[in-house]
Amino acid sequence: MSQTTLEEHCQALEWKDLLRLYARLLREAPEHLDLAARTLRNKARSGEVPEDAIPGLSACLMSAENNSVTVELAKALAAFGSKAEAAAPILVHKMQEMHIQDDVDFWAFDGCLHALGYIGSEEDLDALEEFGEKPPVTRAGDLYKGNMPEEHRLNLFDTSLDIVTERLEAEDAGTWTQRNTDYTSEQEDANNANVPAWRAGML
Repeated sequence: MSQTTLEEHCQALEWKDLLRLYARLLREAPEHLDLAARTLRNKARSGEVPEDAIPGLSACLMSAENNSVTVELAKALAAFGSKAEAAAPILVHKMQEMHIQDDVDFWAFDGCLHALGYIGSEEDLDALEEFGEKPPVTRAGDLYKGNMPEEHRLNLFDTSLDIVTERLEAEDAGTWTQRNTDYTSEQEDANNANVPAWRAGML
């Protein structure tokens, strides 16, 4: 099955069948998991996935080993806001394990960070503090293979950290059901050449 055919197949499935497909791909073709995860994100954001799916989405998140898959599932859960709070510890653990070695990894971590702001609570502020003390986005040092300079990555990370901290401290951060258009820092605008075209679809 080609990638295009698989993507069309994913779009046509109901959420339960899509979760079953994710489990099958996990066993047989993990390189295609991002397609199932992205479709789950899109369907969750459009209201096609009910709250009953949260445990299944959480289980998928727990099994994810690829940063791109992790962030799509995190965003699917963020579409439910605080109703998916039980998945927050799983997401924090995944973020702690992330190796950020290029721009794709950076944006995956950033997306997970914002997703945590919707599904997490004040209990997750300690994790944010740990991230702030030892920023994962600069951990790779000279081994970083992306185009974004370390200072730019750190500035974007600090901006996200402030936004997510405010969400976690809020009584209700709401849900994340569309592209996050309110997050565009001056630093990002100034370095637009460093933002890949696909990144727009990841927010």
